[in-house]
Amino acid sequence: MPSIACYISGHGLGHAVRTCEILRCLTEKNNQLKIFIRTDLPLDFFSTSLTFDFKYYKIRTDAGMKQKTPLSFNLGKTLYANIKVEKKYKLLVKNELEFLNKEMIDVVIADCPALPLHIAKMAGIKSIFIGNFTWSWIYAYYAKFSELFKELSERMHEYYSCADLFLRLPFYSKDDFAFNRVIKDIPLVARTSQVSKNDLKTRLGIPLSKKIILLSFSKWEMRKIPISGLSDEYEIIYSSLKPKLNTGFRNITNHELKKMGLYFPDLLHASDIIITKPGFGIVADSIAGRIPMLYTDRGDFPEYQHLVNGIENNLKALYIQQSDLFEGKIPDYIAKLHSMRDVYPVLETDGAEIASEIILSYL
Repeated sequence: MPSIACYISGHGLGHAVRTCEILRCLTEKNNQLKIFIRTDLPLDFFSTSLTFDFKYYKIRTDAGMKQKTPLSFNLGKTLYANIKVEKKYKLLVKNELEFLNKEMIDVVIADCPALPLHIAKMAGIKSIFIGNFTWSWIYAYYAKFSELFKELSERMHEYYSCADLFLRLPFYSKDDFAFNRVIKDIPLVARTSQVSKNDLKTRLGIPLSKKIILLSFSKWEMRKIPISGLSDEYEIIYSSLKPKLNTGFRNITNHELKKMGLYFPDLLHASDIIITKPGFGIVADSIAGRIPMLYTDRGDFPEYQHLVNGIENNLKALYIQQSDLFEGKIPDYIAKLHSMRDVYPVLETDGAEIASEIILSYL
């Protein structure tokens, strides 16, 4: 029985969202696959997102970026977190080599930790990188703040160079991916929905005449966002992974959606407007569903502008300043968004299908 080890970055949910979609395609093509998910993201996300059997193990193989608030980063804590991972290098390598050999793993895929690619090479196992950026590029950007980020970037670059194949997603930088390896560009990995707007509204008890505004932010941000002045034609929904949060809006958790036979993309694709900060997963899914978007800043992160370019080239979208977001000026922006012309996506969204075919060829 072919076995795949999936190492997923705990930096946000976007990495997990697209990996889950690729795994869904893989298991549809071959239901005999053994899937091992290794990440420090919560099991709860995967249990509410996946419908096939998998084995989960909580482990951190990259540190990502640590945040001061959901809209800003803490560079000192980011360096410290990377030092902690590096201190565990020998133990991580030992444990993961034992795991890879014991489970007779055929291929390692990583979105987008670097260390598992290095360990896979040590084990003599093929490895595939999936992503639109590498941590070596991200950390090089912050070298202007500390020489330690330069050293970190160089070490990540060495680890990434161990990959046998790079499946590069849209929204990448031309300054990234300077590796002497095979790089294959694939379309967006995005989730779709088979549930109609009216069906979803009926299941959620929303009048069919109402329009849905979906809010996609963290708890911290949600507590600071006031929305008033909107007409009764709108139903405002906040979807979350965690239990209900008292925000004044309707809060629907992933577990509640699953109990109704739904999942997040069903809610997103039935929405008339998404209000969010740009992340790969929400941007890709919105493009797939052609959902008009209000977006705000997400801090000084080099991926941000590439995501914004993708939004503006593929969606009816409008930027809202954080100050206006937190001062309750959303209705003004919604009115502006409605007056804008439609934008038709230029990007294909079948990246999961293509990635799964390529991965299967490595088994």
